[in-house]
Amino acid sequence: MTIENTYAEVQLSINLTNLIDNYNLIRNVIQGIDCVPVVKADAYGLGADKIVLALAKAGCKQFFVATADEGIALRHLLPDIAIHVFHGPNNHNKEAFRVYNMIPVINSLEQFHTWNNYGMDIANVLPAFLHIDTGMNRLGMTFEELKTNLSKIRQAEGIKWLYLMSHLACADNPNHTLNKHQLEQFQQARRLFPFIKGSLANSSGIFLGKNYLFHSVRPGAALYGINPTPYAQNPMKPVVSLKGKIIQHRYVNEPGTVSYSGTHQVEPGARIAIVPIGYADGYLRSLSNRPSIVSIGGHRAPIIGVVTMDSIMIDVSHIPHELCQPGKEVQLMGGDIPLEETAQAAGTIAYEMITCLGNRFKREYVSDAAPAKQNILTQA
Repeated sequence: MTIENTYAEVQLSINLTNLIDNYNLIRNVIQGIDCVPVVKADAYGLGADKIVLALAKAGCKQFFVATADEGIALRHLLPDIAIHVFHGPNNHNKEAFRVYNMIPVINSLEQFHTWNNYGMDIANVLPAFLHIDTGMNRLGMTFEELKTNLSKIRQAEGIKWLYLMSHLACADNPNHTLNKHQLEQFQQARRLFPFIKGSLANSSGIFLGKNYLFHSVRPGAALYGINPTPYAQNPMKPVVSLKGKIIQHRYVNEPGTVSYSGTHQVEPGARIAIVPIGYADGYLRSLSNRPSIVSIGGHRAPIIGVVTMDSIMIDVSHIPHELCQPGKEVQLMGGDIPLEETAQAAGTIAYEMITCLGNRFKREYVSDAAPAKQNILTQA
């Protein structure tokens, strides 16, 4: 017998219709340039299986992931899509790239030799992206490494170069001088490889202007509704909504403190609503004692006391009693609580907020079709 958990205490809704609208908005901005979604880290924690299937149904034929294992999972899901792997190959997984038809990003001379030698060993020419570091100082060959080994890289017998790529470090700030510097460095590198395409722009880079677009863009966060232009109104539609249900409505009859360490004091007459979400679910402890960070029936309310492993406490003294009874909904993220606002209150970024979300929630994937629900309890 299958029992659906209809009284889900916390529900994460992912709006697939808005996801596709965001994908199409980006395609309209880039006008004919390839749009290759980034679905690493389980599509930023939202469920790569559902996200990728929705995007593929909308016409997307290629994706970026971080690791070979993520790529293999996608290959089992869809046999015909192109899968690009940011972290590239090593001696332990190089064969998996060929077996599962995945295209690596070559980030270093070591990876170059690994992939090139492997191609020659199997008498094949293997596809790859060449990653040049232009100022991020994370992955990618340095410009000096590129110039010193230019002939060897350009004439690699075991590699067919598909793209030259780099990654912008400060694209969310259009006035940052590093944007122009990275663009110039990338253009300089492209002059050394005029025979292959270029890819530079991430989510925010897409909105820096046509000079940053080249032949392919790599949106991630923007697809999931995170604002790629924090200096302006968010052009993307919201995709993520996190709601919890009140499990207890407490009345304070005498002075006291709330939660661990007694960081918040309450007086008689105060009322507290308890919602079963905590840092074990990715609702960060840094949201402790934050004002006006949740919403109940359209009324903003503060978290009081320390966020615990499984619970938060909300001051609902100013909210009508009938909205605070057990079973009533609290908007925790998304909806009228923008992701960026929650992230700012937590001292982090919206990317971290959604990738941290745990697996104890009921997940609902909403589209124009009937919503798909997860967390179904199966009883023998």
